[in-house]
Amino acid sequence: MELNVLTVTLLCFIVLIYFIWIRGRPRNLPPGPLNPLAVLRFQKNVYIVASRFAKKYGAVYSMRGFGGSLFVMLNSIETIKEAMLDKADSFSDRTASAVFDFINEGSKGSILFGHGENWKEMRKFGANALRNFGVGKRSVANKISEETHFLVAAIKETKGNKFDPVLLVNNAVSNIICNISFGERYDYDNVKFQRLLSKLRSVAGAITVTSLLHSIPRVLVPMISYVPPFSGTIRNFVVLKSYVSDVIREHQSTLDSNDVRDIIDMYLLEAEKQEGLGKSENHYDLGRTWRFIMDLFAAGSDTTTNSLLWTLAIFCHYPEVQEKIYKELLDVVGVDRLPTYEERSQLPYTEAVILEVQRFRPVVPLVGHLCSRDETLGGYFIPKGSKVVLNIWASGHDSTKWENPDDFNPERFLSPDGKTVVNRESHIPFSIGRRVCLGETLAKTEIFIFLTGLVQRFRFRVPDGDPLPSLDGNHGVVLSTRPYEICAEMRA
Repeated sequence: MELNVLTVTLLCFIVLIYFIWIRGRPRNLPPGPLNPLAVLRFQKNVYIVASRFAKKYGAVYSMRGFGGSLFVMLNSIETIKEAMLDKADSFSDRTASAVFDFINEGSKGSILFGHGENWKEMRKFGANALRNFGVGKRSVANKISEETHFLVAAIKETKGNKFDPVLLVNNAVSNIICNISFGERYDYDNVKFQRLLSKLRSVAGAITVTSLLHSIPRVLVPMISYVPPFSGTIRNFVVLKSYVSDVIREHQSTLDSNDVRDIIDMYLLEAEKQEGLGKSENHYDLGRTWRFIMDLFAAGSDTTTNSLLWTLAIFCHYPEVQEKIYKELLDVVGVDRLPTYEERSQLPYTEAVILEVQRFRPVVPLVGHLCSRDETLGGYFIPKGSKVVLNIWASGHDSTKWENPDDFNPERFLSPDGKTVVNRESHIPFSIGRRVCLGETLAKTEIFIFLTGLVQRFRFRVPDGDPLPSLDGNHGVVLSTRPYEICAEMRA
């Protein structure tokens, strides 16, 4: 009897708190699930669940995470453009949760998680640095072509037997940003570098933008750092930071202002220059050099790698696609040389396939932002401090914008005669606005040259007796492919 009374009393208390919480909500918030446990559905395949909720609640909806954080999901190109273009002053910031702050030791120096004047300076420096070291120019395209030859040679060594494409593709892609940032490349049999890339993939796949870890109060974060699997993520991050820091220290000991070898040298020299000017606020903190370089390394490695891995997986499902690419390459370029990035307009089907892969399986399906002041969006009130999430997946799978969006169909990016690539407004794989991907030009060049080089030399297929690669992804910071093996047959 006493237990029943206690149970009823507890239930009444919970209901009372629930209605007080409802009444205390700001007026005209976007609609959404009132049940705070709904956030639990966002812990797996977040992009799919978020898109299903959009069908019920609309292009803008909100939900509470544990800890009271308000998440506002933007699920259409119209609402994303309103936020990132029309009201960029309110929605362009990002903020790291307590978990990310703990892992990254704060956001200063970060081009991914930073905000305010420090972020603006880092963004400007990053854009200049990439241009200075050839991004968007023939010099970097030549480096990618050279690396493609190394990748082709490594795949040729498999002799048509099945292999895991992650190791080779990730090494090849990472060598480009390593060359620009560190001034060196790594052989594909470099065990230490392969382990490093494995740890980077693990960190990138560990936490989503709606993870429950983001709701943990700062005071508790150090405690859960000893709890698996978070403890493993911390260890992997420490290894990555240690590696980058060692490279930076080596650069500091051999720095020559008359011989700027890479972006690390450029950063170190700029930091010394700013320190000499004696400004009250120096954005170039030598102790945070690792943070800037880590962002370049991570962003320049994992995203492009997964774009290529998704493409190879899709080839297994749609073998006719790679044959059409090969025929186009044969007609326009031949097989004696790699096409240049400038020739992509002459290879419309190839370009359409790349665009369709990015729509079909965007490697960053959800992009987190912060509402920096009270604002309205889509007719709703968005309070300052809300976590605003751009649902790139939903924009690319919106049935009102794309016919049969769950089908892979490169022709949707081609003119009726198949001779011209058609740009689609809802296609924003690199996001839009002030936070558009800093490495967009580099990524596009890498994907085009690596992909055409591979298709010129190989026909990719599923190993005999193996199932087709899964088209369901593993979602963390990026949407990665699930493990699969593949065979690469040399073309005649």
